[in-house]
Amino acid sequence: MKTTHKNHPTHSEIATQAQLIWELRGRPIGQDDSIWLTAEQELRYDRKLNFAATKDRVSALEHLDAKSDAVQKELSELFPSKNSPTIREELLPSSLNEDR
Repeated sequence: MKTTHKNHPTHSEIATQAQLIWELRGRPIGQDDSIWLTAEQELRYDRKLNFAATKDRVSALEHLDAKSDAVQKELSELFPSKNSPTIREELLPSSLNEDR
């Protein structure tokens, strides 16, 4: 899906959304401009929401990674054995850990 700007949908994307809106509204005559603008606004709004949600997920994952690192450090201080498993090794099935 190619866009000209981060939140700006392409002509093709707007046309597809406008077609859907037009059909959902019962194929009215004389509302082309209004439907086109509505389609464009809906697509831009959806992109803003998706961008914000993605940003929140990335932030949450970064926070989780930092917490995991802190817990791993604390565990290694409590159990200094070189043979102690990492948190990842404890939580993942052994078949997934073999590749790491």
